[in-house]
Amino acid sequence: VMVAGAAELSVPDQRPSSLEGTSEPGGWAMTDRFGNLIPTGELRQLFEYYLSALGEEELSQLVARIRLALSVLEEPARGQALDTLGRYLDYKLALSDLEAAYGEAGSSGPGEMERRMLEIQALRRTWMDAETADAFFADEEAIDRYQLRRRSIRRDDSLTDEQRENALAEA
Repeated sequence: VMVAGAAELSVPDQRPSSLEGTSEPGGWAMTDRFGNLIPTGELRQLFEYYLSALGEEELSQLVARIRLALSVLEEPARGQALDTLGRYLDYKLALSDLEAAYGEAGSSGPGEMERRMLEIQALRRTWMDAETADAFFADEEAIDRYQLRRRSIRRDDSLTDEQRENALAEA
C-alpha cells in the first residue's frame, strides 16, 4: 500500500483523540537470534491499535505512526516488519472488497458462511506467509471453525440428544 510514502510524513505529538489515555500494545518486538522478525499476534495488535483511529487521521498518517513504532527494531527485523505492515494493509483492502461482495450477495446460510470463512483464510495466506497468518489469526480461525462445527451439529437431525451433547463437547 503506502508504507514507503509514509516515511516522509512527520508524526504529530498529539495523538488521535480515540488513542488519548491509552498505551501502545507491547510484546510485539520479537526477533530470533539472527535478528529476523518473529510474527506475533501482538504485532497485529500494534497495527490495529493505530488503524483503529482511521477517520480521525488519514491512513498515511497512521502508517507513519506505525513506522515510527517499528523503528525501534534493528535490521533485518525492521524491514521485515514494514513488509508485513504493507502486506497486512493490502490484505485489509482485499478483505473489504470481499466483504462488500458478500454484502451484495445477501445470502448467509451455513454453506455460505463456511465458504466465506475459507475464502477469508485463503486471502490471509495470499497476502501473508503462513507463519504470519497463523500468528495473526490462529485464535480467530479456531473460534470460527468451532462455531461452524457447533452450528452443523445443532442442525443435524440424525443425532440423538446424547450424541449431539457428545459431539458438542468434542468440538
